[in-house]
Amino acid sequence: MTPAGFMPAVFVAVKPWAPLPATHALRYTVQDSNPRERGPMRQRLYNILESSEYLERPGILYGRLMSVIIILSLVPLMFKEETTFLMVIEWFCVGIFILDYLARWATADLKLKKGALSFLIYPFTPMAIIDAVTILPTFLALNPAWRALRSLRLFRVLRAFKLIRYSKSTQAITRVFIQSKNSLLAVVALAVFYVLVSALIIF
Repeated sequence: MTPAGFMPAVFVAVKPWAPLPATHALRYTVQDSNPRERGPMRQRLYNILESSEYLERPGILYGRLMSVIIILSLVPLMFKEETTFLMVIEWFCVGIFILDYLARWATADLKLKKGALSFLIYPFTPMAIIDAVTILPTFLALNPAWRALRSLRLFRVLRAFKLIRYSKSTQAITRVFIQSKNSLLAVVALAVFYVLVSALIIF
């Protein structure tokens, strides 16, 4: 018999070794996993393409391979006459450039962080324009009327600018320019103003 107004205490045994519920286990597994290692295929592809941001071995190797391909693509421009061997080099390099362009376009949302709109914006980004301009002349050269234009060779020379993407030093310089763009614009404006004032005084 228990005294009036006294409720018996109820104790619940808790086993510290009891397994976590499935939802908690899944949450801890996702948090502890490395997104670079277990992420989706597009994420891993993006990590390889952006080797400057993620210093992983596949990305570093890809950057070195693309640097060699870019230099190799400039070899046909050193010769005035086009031979079969030079054409094979040209089309091989262009094929690699096309695959690289499509891969970067497919992962544009991971880089630009603007959702589906990223796929529309990417073709108009500076490096994407350089990629497209260096690919199109090869296809335009299939037409004899376009082949005579020397400007096509000039556009193919722009492939050298693709090395900026894989060079750490040029990327560092680019970041400095971006961070100091306001100061640089002010210096340019002062220089232009100085030239105009000097021209008015002299003449």
